[in-house]
Amino acid sequence: MLFGFSSLDVHYNNDAPTGWLAGKALLTRAGWSQPSETEYHHEKSGKTVQINEGTPLRQVVHMIVDLEYGTALANNKGLSAAKRQELLALAHHSADAVLDRKVPRHSVSRNVAVQPLRAPQSAGEA
Repeated sequence: MLFGFSSLDVHYNNDAPTGWLAGKALLTRAGWSQPSETEYHHEKSGKTVQINEGTPLRQVVHMIVDLEYGTALANNKGLSAAKRQELLALAHHSADAVLDRKVPRHSVSRNVAVQPLRAPQSAGEA
């Protein structure tokens, strides 16, 4: 979803509202539909969330963690409630870590292609 968001952001020259882009990126995920302009429905949980133009990407990501991962954890009857809470908190922490490494919007250029990450080369491989 973050890649889809970044691609749309570049396509719209960083001018489209963040919430709108996040909603469009959300629709690329399986199990989501858009019953109205600002409502997004998660089929497995049966819940609907509101995403407006001004909704920050971070908030949308945390909604997804709560709904998708929270539902998966709730359906795993072998986990204790405490373990489910621990795993959900870890997922939120990990989402924040990924978002904190995100390239700032103002530094994204339409002419710059996304480069794959490569392992550092040793002196003998250069």
